[in-house]
Amino acid sequence: MEITENLEIVSFTPKTLMFLWEQMRRFPQLFDDRFKDRYDLFTARMMAPTTIVASYKDGPDQPASGILYFTELLPRGSAVFHLFFWDKTVRGREQAILDFWKWGFTTFDLHKIIIMLPQFVKYLRRLLWSHGVVMEGKLREDFLHNGKWYDVYVFGVLKEEVDKLNLTEENRVEEQPQELPQEEEGE
Repeated sequence: MEITENLEIVSFTPKTLMFLWEQMRRFPQLFDDRFKDRYDLFTARMMAPTTIVASYKDGPDQPASGILYFTELLPRGSAVFHLFFWDKTVRGREQAILDFWKWGFTTFDLHKIIIMLPQFVKYLRRLLWSHGVVMEGKLREDFLHNGKWYDVYVFGVLKEEVDKLNLTEENRVEEQPQELPQEEEGE
C-alpha cells in the first residue's frame, strides 16, 4: 500500500526482515545494550500487531533508503514513532516524516504521536524542538548504550497540531515556551 510516492507500507517476509536487521545492526546506537544482537526481540517488535512500517525511498525509481514506523499503535489513541535511514541523513526528508504522521493520524484516528529520543540523538531532537514540537519530558537514564545510561527525551504531537507543523529549516520557531536542556558534558 502506497502512502505517498516516497512511502510504502512494508509486508515482511523472512528476507525483508533479515535485510532490515542487517541494515540496522550496522548502527549499534539504535539498540539499547539489553537488546543488542537480539534478532528474536527485533523480529517480535517488527512483527507485532501494534507495529506498522513504511519504507522510504528518495524518488519513485530509487531503492528503499530507510524506514519510518510506529510501535505501540493503538487506534483512536497513540503510537510511538521511529525512523531509520541507511545513510543516517534526516535533512531533506522532513516532509516524509510529516506525511507519515498525517497518514497515521488519519488512518488510525490517532490522538497523539510520541517520539522518544536518547540524548545523543541531537539533530532530530533539535529539529523537533526548534519547529514547535512539544517536548513533554525526560526519562532519566532510560537507555543503556555501551555500558552508560542516557536520558531519553519525550516529544509529543497531537492530531490538531500536525497540520501547523513544517519541519523545514526556513520554518523554525524563534521562541519556545520551554527551554531545551543544555547539552551535558561528553554528549
